[in-house]
Amino acid sequence: MILEKHSSIQKKCLLVLIITGFLVSALLAFVSIISIRTGFSHIEHTGFWVPVLSGMALFAAAVHVLVRAIKRIRICFKTE
Repeated sequence: MILEKHSSIQKKCLLVLIITGFLVSALLAFVSIISIRTGFSHIEHTGFWVPVLSGMALFAAAVHVLVRAIKRIRICFKTE
């Protein structure tokens, strides 16, 4: 009986961690899209490529971290 409650708590914690990860990743993706849009809207200025490049790097990093975190969480809480 105690193991069933513990398993239920683990599943709830896993769900909270995944939801939090998706929300943080969505926030980072939103910020990166704004950065890319700002860079492309100021093409006439020198150095317009800096916010475009940083936005793309941030987006790639956010997706990479999210995928690795979900894989780790699934491995840690693997149910048999």
